[in-house]
Amino acid sequence: MRWAAVPGRLVRLVRDAFTTYEPYDPYYDALPFRSPRRRAARRRRWFVRLLVLVLAYILGIVLFRHLLIRSPRLYLPLPHNVTSGWHMSTTARELEAQVALEPQNAHPRHDMRYVHFANAHKNSGLNNILQEVVLLAELARQSRRALVVRPFLMDRWAAMPPQVFLAGPVVGGPFPSGDSSPRAVSMDTWEKECPPYKVHHVRSKTISTLLGLTDDSEGVEIMDRWAHWLSHLDHTCVEIVHVPPLVFDFPMVVSPRVMSLWDTMSTSPITTGFEWSPIVVRAVEKALKVINPSYTPSKSGPARGDKVIDGLAALHIRRGDFEGHCRFLQSNMQSYNSWNLMNFLPDSFDPNRPPTRGTLTEDDLTLHYQRHCWPSIAQIVLRLRQITRGGINNIRQVYVMTNGHGEWLEQLVAALRQAGWENVVTSAEVQRVLIDEESVVDQAVDMEIARRAELLIGNGFSSLTSNVVLLRLAARNDPSSIRFW
Repeated sequence: MRWAAVPGRLVRLVRDAFTTYEPYDPYYDALPFRSPRRRAARRRRWFVRLLVLVLAYILGIVLFRHLLIRSPRLYLPLPHNVTSGWHMSTTARELEAQVALEPQNAHPRHDMRYVHFANAHKNSGLNNILQEVVLLAELARQSRRALVVRPFLMDRWAAMPPQVFLAGPVVGGPFPSGDSSPRAVSMDTWEKECPPYKVHHVRSKTISTLLGLTDDSEGVEIMDRWAHWLSHLDHTCVEIVHVPPLVFDFPMVVSPRVMSLWDTMSTSPITTGFEWSPIVVRAVEKALKVINPSYTPSKSGPARGDKVIDGLAALHIRRGDFEGHCRFLQSNMQSYNSWNLMNFLPDSFDPNRPPTRGTLTEDDLTLHYQRHCWPSIAQIVLRLRQITRGGINNIRQVYVMTNGHGEWLEQLVAALRQAGWENVVTSAEVQRVLIDEESVVDQAVDMEIARRAELLIGNGFSSLTSNVVLLRLAARNDPSSIRFW
């Protein structure tokens, strides 16, 4: 067979496999039983069909991993409330151009060492991803390796440049003066400096086992042992391959085991130097103008904004699909999420000790979780009144961060105003003044306002509240200003 004839033979083979045409045979077609020759032809057709489908599936997986996971340049359309004439790809290209000009990307040092966590969290919300990102950034810093910054693979969009949300060391910004840690680099720099033949691939499960880590290991053990191993590895380019488990897996991050990392994370430049992107900072300025019409931005332009907003209480109230999540938490007797478990915070939650006397019933447990995870309007108003009367009594403004809407939100605002807080603003009102890319970062806007508010009342089961708690404590806010429902 000549090689030139191979493509034509393959095309005919596939075409014949997906057609039901069979040539008429005057001998076999006259017989009352099925032809062995036809059975063989039918088996060949089904084999080719199956082979084509398998190859198409494999090709689809390869294209998905290359174009969507490895490339930070593909982005799905924005939500319906974003101006239709604006496209995320425009800002993405601008951000990529800016990132490429950073010194660690434009002129990488010849002695730079890299670590790429290819199995990082994906297909999740911003705050689940953020919980892991800050830990990986700190691990890379302790390992004296440059973290490879990956696009955020989120549940709302396919992929987003992290620089849409974040600035500072966690995405490649400079470390504080005196800290010589390698700055994080882009995927482009990784692919340029670490071609496949230079990359040392490892599985997280293999290394964790080698390091004596188990499913019950404390967070600080994971951090210290991985950092020691990575820092002493001779290879310039190390990739944690794209298979589970994560280095800092979800069960550890949301459990009390993460608290052993507090001494590390509370002083790390990853958290103390945490910054939001210019897009977020600009949107926060607009939001503060809605909350307080007399607010005047700094003449020098938007700043990082460490200053506490006096007299403001930020309330984080989950609605929507979180009701089902609350039931799931109850069925598994789960406690608060991650940093919300810090024992020096005023409020704690023990699944086994609801405020009731006598035998614990299922109804008692349901009410116990509901009050903390899915509070009613009456419980929200009562809780705010209890806290403000108990010490923080100069609250004049209330900012409600919620995904609730419609009649429920109107009733909540009315109840808060009737209870004495006339200046009540909701995240829905803020979202109306955000335009273009600002609408994408609305969750980050809420988080920055909550970080700077004089009082935070958050949902202890929420990763958003947990991240705000981490940022408030890293900014040296008084722990007594952090409360839960």
